[in-house]
Amino acid sequence: ADERQDAALGKAAAAIAHEIRNPLNALSMGLQRLQKEAPALSGENLALLEIMRDAVRRTNGIVSDLLSYAVPRALVRHAVRLDRSVEKVLRLYEARCRQQGISVELVADSARPVSGDQDLIEQVIENLLKNAMEAQPRGGFIKIVIDDLGRDIRLAMTNGGFSLPGEAVARLTEPYFTGRPDGTGLGLAIVRRIVQEHGGTLAIQPADGGILS
Repeated sequence: ADERQDAALGKAAAAIAHEIRNPLNALSMGLQRLQKEAPALSGENLALLEIMRDAVRRTNGIVSDLLSYAVPRALVRHAVRLDRSVEKVLRLYEARCRQQGISVELVADSARPVSGDQDLIEQVIENLLKNAMEAQPRGGFIKIVIDDLGRDIRLAMTNGGFSLPGEAVARLTEPYFTGRPDGTGLGLAIVRRIVQEHGGTLAIQPADGGILS
């Protein structure tokens, strides 16, 4: 029954993505063109256009998250250096972290590669990083540690931010559960699925010491 439900969800997600993405792309290109070719617009109107473009980007992100969860792709395994993948993702977000007042520290005690899909592994890192940033909009810290445990490699990300009640922490990786009013509730569900597909485990440890595996 679960497999049939997943297949039906995958088909629905693919159909929704196809129907929604075309008008989203048209909206995005139209708004971008207005910004560039309408110098007579007031500053207030230009700001409104940027807000509209942000709304289009968020909506496109929701569609992408739905597709990632509902239509998982087959793994393409290579030797992946986690430290290099983390550095690559951090470069994409360093300006935003700086603007948000978030200090970032990477401690890579292992350079041993793992067997995995580099794109999906970097999606995991990016989703975790975005969650850590969203948890502390007024500034804070993010620390990423990569340890060699012998048989396994462990990547741990620690961040400041708000606390959640125990029952909410236990549901963080459930699809569509979110602690944010503008969240999709799919980011950590996607992370968990990708980690499990690689034969790994995901553990979330809140500030009070409880652990969700």
